[in-house]
Amino acid sequence: MENSDDVSVKKPMLWKWVGVALIVLLGFWVLRGTFWGSPTGEVIATEDSNIQSATLSMENGQYRVEPMVLKKGIPVRMIADVSSLPGCAKNVVIRDFGVRKSVSKANNVIEFTPDKTGTIEIACSMNM
Repeated sequence: MENSDDVSVKKPMLWKWVGVALIVLLGFWVLRGTFWGSPTGEVIATEDSNIQSATLSMENGQYRVEPMVLKKGIPVRMIADVSSLPGCAKNVVIRDFGVRKSVSKANNVIEFTPDKTGTIEIACSMNM
């Protein structure tokens, strides 16, 4: 005997929802690489006229470079967000690439060419 409060899902309707869910998941997977960087979670600098563009800011007392991955051998033009850099943090030192620059609102561009791989260490002039 069938209870009037029972709800049943017909198989064709169930398969339709499974198909929609798969399409949404596939779309997210494809777009993830396009909008959020590489599938490994790294964001790679964009190249414009053979120059990589990046921004430098400070967050929680740490320098932050966006995107986080730069390509070796391609010049970098890094724009410093001076409003986020307190005190001596405006004196940027990237020792591995010979960069030592005091940035200001009028002069906030740092340029260098990464010639080696690994982690870029950025410090202020007081090596902090």
